[in-house]
Amino acid sequence: MVMSNYMDLLGMYAPWFLILFMVVPMTLAELVLCSEIFSLLNKEKAENSWPGLRKGASICLSIIFIFLFIYLVVAYIPTVAWKGPLDRLSIYSFLAAIIPAVYLLFIEIGIVGKAWNEHTKVVRHVLTVFLFVALTHLAMVFGMIDPQLGGYVPPQGQMNMHMNMNGNNQGHMHMEGNQMPDNCPGNADNHMQMNGNNQSMSGQHNGHEMNMENNK
Repeated sequence: MVMSNYMDLLGMYAPWFLILFMVVPMTLAELVLCSEIFSLLNKEKAENSWPGLRKGASICLSIIFIFLFIYLVVAYIPTVAWKGPLDRLSIYSFLAAIIPAVYLLFIEIGIVGKAWNEHTKVVRHVLTVFLFVALTHLAMVFGMIDPQLGGYVPPQGQMNMHMNMNGNNQGHMHMEGNQMPDNCPGNADNHMQMNGNNQSMSGQHNGHEMNMENNK
């Protein structure tokens, strides 16, 4: 199996890039969705802190994702050797999530939707977060698929390396399977048979020496 560039990205500086590019965005997005639901359920109450939590989580999510987007565009993608259409689709899906992330930030700081009523704002907010979650999950799904399923053919040297590694692993497993522990019954029988053969050969050798002495 060939690793996609998305999986290579998550594996860099482990576990920090896995946390930054997967755990943090997913956690904040789910926190925003949960706060949306609870703010609607408790909108009749005087003390409703969920809208404040929703706004804080939305702003944090947008700012963090903007920095992740800048890192990918400036530092990571120029060094990438693409591995077929599935590999491109995973990275481009992740990059496309910058659109709902920025739109979410504009909603929260008031650049977009100043004239909206509360119902319209909540609906637009929820749809934007759902779009963000859908794009990042698409990136994760396509990133976990072997790029060879999309028609990618690894370079010959890389294919030989994978074949050699698989052959070495199979040979190692075969050798381990042939090595039986000393306390195995089969090994004990073999040891007893070998000892019996050695004793028989030793007895025949001693008898032959005695016959030679008698003849003398």
